[in-house]
Amino acid sequence: MIRNKLFFLDYYSARDLDQKKKKGWPTTDAFMEIRQRIDALNAITAKAMEGDPKQEENVAAYEKYFESVCLECIFEELTKDAEYPAVGTRVSSECESILKNKDFLNGEDSIFYADGPIRYIFWTTAQGSYPFVSALRAEPDPADNPVVPLRAMPFYWIGKPRFFRHYGRLYYADSDYEDTDFAVFEFDTAAGIFKDACRFTSTVTGWVPEKGKDNPVCQAVAAKKHQTRETAPMTSVIPAEEYQKFKTTTCLRAKENPEIAALRKDSLSTVDCSNADNSTGYFLASETTGTGVGLKIDYNNDGKDEILTGARYDSGSGAGCSHTLFRIYDSPDAPTRLITNGEPDGIYFHGGNTKDGYEISCNKGYQEIVTVEGKNYLLTADKTGPQRLDVITTQADGTNKIEQLCSFIPEMGYQ
Repeated sequence: MIRNKLFFLDYYSARDLDQKKKKGWPTTDAFMEIRQRIDALNAITAKAMEGDPKQEENVAAYEKYFESVCLECIFEELTKDAEYPAVGTRVSSECESILKNKDFLNGEDSIFYADGPIRYIFWTTAQGSYPFVSALRAEPDPADNPVVPLRAMPFYWIGKPRFFRHYGRLYYADSDYEDTDFAVFEFDTAAGIFKDACRFTSTVTGWVPEKGKDNPVCQAVAAKKHQTRETAPMTSVIPAEEYQKFKTTTCLRAKENPEIAALRKDSLSTVDCSNADNSTGYFLASETTGTGVGLKIDYNNDGKDEILTGARYDSGSGAGCSHTLFRIYDSPDAPTRLITNGEPDGIYFHGGNTKDGYEISCNKGYQEIVTVEGKNYLLTADKTGPQRLDVITTQADGTNKIEQLCSFIPEMGYQ
């Protein structure tokens, strides 16, 4: 636990240090000292786990100083006789080779590994929503050396544990859920533990179509060769007097609707609600408020311009969900409607549940109207990038129908 806590302290401290350097802020050598101490603790851990007559004493020292919740105390006690490796030795040729081959991306959640006559098995199971890694060691004579658990395993995130081999050596990789930060551990057969080895990060270098990969429209959006239609204040989209009437009508409707009234997080009067500068004081639908911006455009390509108004969905239920979206504005006296299906009270509850397969990410998802070669489309994205592209058709009964043309996956770079 100590090694792994230090490992991730090192990772994030080093990342913060890089950011400070880029901004020209003053830095200290404290971050580099943590890297040295981690290497020293690796050596101490290995020694404690070998056939050391003082093994129990060494483990007791770990436990004693970990309970003190004083990392400096741990450093002082466990590293007082250690010789720190030179700064930078953690960047090894092995890590460079692993990074080049990207082995850490393609591991397995279980693996058999042989070290001479000794056999190991590693596997991953779920404990609730968390992964849990287990290991067993079997020696040649099970009568004298029964199958036993390994003495130590690495820390894991709420991510995707992976085991892989690289030039005959065994490694364990872990990452955060979004595969942006990676930790790699090398198996020390003598000590029976995984030692900290490499750290990698990923960045999105571009996007490519997955669904619709041969569609020129999808290729154009992935290459950012589309036109994004920018929103504007609603008072510049419709007359100011009409917008004021719309807000007043909407505020009254929200106040009279028991379901919406129960969700109101403010005590605005109808007058205050309709005069709110940013227009977020009124509900357009359940858990959905206005944002005061809009767009006049032929979003459904029927030859007529329509009015779209911006909205924000915020829900605190479950893990929470937040996204911005468009709703169709028909008149100051009518409720707004959901753009994908044209329903007056429709919402994307936690991103979906519209019965047409449409979803928007709770990870700060948003909608845009984009134009490719004169035709308009609905682009759905989140903070990482584009997710899907749809074309919307308004049917004879006034409802809308969406057709998904594209989905997008990121191209990643690793360092």
